[in-house]
Amino acid sequence: MSLPRDLQEKIAALLKEASTTRLQQAQQAVTSRYRAHHNPVFQSQEERLSYLATRLPATYAVATSVLTKIAPYTASLTSHLDLGTGPGTVFFAVQALFPFIQQNTLLEKDPSLIELGKQLTPLESSPKWQLQDLQHAASFEPADLVTMSYVLNELEDSSLSILRAWEATKHFLVLIEPGTPYGFARLKTAREQLIQQGAFILAPCTHENACPMSAQDWCHFKVNVQRPSFHQKIKQGSKGFEEEKFSYLIAAKTSYKRSEARIIRKPIKGSGHIILDLCEENGLRRQVISKKNGPRYHDARHAEWGDTWDD
Repeated sequence: MSLPRDLQEKIAALLKEASTTRLQQAQQAVTSRYRAHHNPVFQSQEERLSYLATRLPATYAVATSVLTKIAPYTASLTSHLDLGTGPGTVFFAVQALFPFIQQNTLLEKDPSLIELGKQLTPLESSPKWQLQDLQHAASFEPADLVTMSYVLNELEDSSLSILRAWEATKHFLVLIEPGTPYGFARLKTAREQLIQQGAFILAPCTHENACPMSAQDWCHFKVNVQRPSFHQKIKQGSKGFEEEKFSYLIAAKTSYKRSEARIIRKPIKGSGHIILDLCEENGLRRQVISKKNGPRYHDARHAEWGDTWDD
């Protein structure tokens, strides 16, 4: 998955006057803080620009992958609220997938990120940018679609922000976190909280029962990201693609027809059979599908990690 060309060009223009060496150093500093689970708040403009170059392509790809899960149900949506928007990454994905959503409100606490986001925003778009620290907000403006992407790790008490986000949600609340044990743990806690508030889980879960994942495991998925030239330059990589792992949760205000299970690992293709690891209402299950199963074997051959599955 790749960034839209106009977005790539605008990022490249912002990076043009910056020192590549300083951007590389900034990227390494941000990565070190992230891996140490320290506050990821940017400490310089170089760090913000390095984020645009090295993280925005991946977070855009993840947001696009996750948002496609609600695509069948979006015809009536008209408003979007993005909490902790950064430079507007999720907004760009929403506009690419659902251009009919015209009311977009983007909340961010870093004024410099807002200014960068405005420079990246297409001229025909007119989102409402708001300088706002989520932790100090008593409430949020209601919207059909509410999103929080890579935000929970920045909050001292995410439970209150999740509650406020759910109160503002008219149809769907989408949460995205890194595909790590820490990211999944935050979403697992959020899932329990939202179910207590009456939420229906649309994805990745196909049920509202207790999460069956063991303490040593975590639910995550992946997307392949095309690396723009500026991304390769700053990260000093030669490959044209990288793999981004993520965890996510989509909560809905009303119940929707769901599949029976979700494929939670890469299918294992053997000689004449395929093994699917599934999460379903009754827990985790491994299913072996052989050539003897005919059409189901054909379906399994084309099934991918993260897809839904029905027997």
